[in-house]
Amino acid sequence: MRSPTRTTSDEYGEELVFARRRGEETARLWHSDADWEMFLVGDHSIRLDGPMDGMITVADLIINREEATWLSSCLAASRRLRQGRT
Repeated sequence: MRSPTRTTSDEYGEELVFARRRGEETARLWHSDADWEMFLVGDHSIRLDGPMDGMITVADLIINREEATWLSSCLAASRRLRQGRT
């Protein structure tokens, strides 16, 4: 079974890819600015308490507000795929 995948690019042309497999609690995020390293993300992964005031992070990745909004919508739309959800 294929994982639902969503992609976007930010105002700087950096690309992001989101995927969540059915039955898994966490999803995967790849960001071109992070050399396509994979980050595991979940409902509480987006943080507003980075080392600098106003910094938004997810896992160890700094993201901007638009990327955080996009990721949040991807997480919300894929919640039904988590374990025990139909």
